[in-house]
Amino acid sequence: MWFGNLVTMDWWDDLWLNEGFASYMENLGVNYIHPDWKMLDQFVVTTTQWSMALDSLQSSHPIKAHVKNPAEIEALFDVISYKKGAALTRMLENFLGMDGLRAGLSRFLHKYQYRTAKTSDLWHCFSDVSAKQAINVSAIMDTWVEQKGYPVITVRRRGSQLVLSQRRFLSSVAESDTASLTDISPHGYVWIIPVTLITDRTVSTGTTSTAAAPQLIWLNSTEMSVPSPPVDQWFKLNVNQSGYYRVNYEPSVWQALTDTLNNHGYNRHR
Repeated sequence: MWFGNLVTMDWWDDLWLNEGFASYMENLGVNYIHPDWKMLDQFVVTTTQWSMALDSLQSSHPIKAHVKNPAEIEALFDVISYKKGAALTRMLENFLGMDGLRAGLSRFLHKYQYRTAKTSDLWHCFSDVSAKQAINVSAIMDTWVEQKGYPVITVRRRGSQLVLSQRRFLSSVAESDTASLTDISPHGYVWIIPVTLITDRTVSTGTTSTAAAPQLIWLNSTEMSVPSPPVDQWFKLNVNQSGYYRVNYEPSVWQALTDTLNNHGYNRHR
């Protein structure tokens, strides 16, 4: 069974439903058969970063496009539909969990088998299976599929608080100056971001020590404050780069992360 066959997108606007999910599932499948190939580790470089490089240009387009003629259809078969679609699926899995992703997809494929469906139909299926978690998947994911680009989160320490602020990331300074004048977004280039955070706190289990579970923070405005880790602890946002966003820290935090990575006893994967 392949996405696009059992359930087909209602119109070309939702092409990413076929290609984005298929692109991520092929990585999950190979990783299951050959975990030694570390496909999900490679995914960040071969898929997420590749997509972000193009999506940081003003010439990018929303993953859910409005198709009006055949030329626009052909243009949608690009990195954004395939790789950004896959990266957003990975982000969705990260905050729903693998069980949540599997349950939502199963509901979607059974409900719409041998029929057509829209992106909104998929989100409703995920919201149904995650009702106990009180996660409005439609509200969250619409901010990612209905506007182009992605955010950069700037992190500042202010006393006992971390101040997180978001803005659209553009790779060109010149484009940053003009984008606000020419680009229109239904969400004003504000995303509902599943921010994951870890610190150097550890949990001892016998003779071993493992990193504490990441904290999940929902950033749904241009700025918010959360309790700050102690000054003598390093911290990091976007654990394993599971989220489709960049992070920028103050120099002291960058230095703490650099010092940690230079410690050969540290697991650099995170």
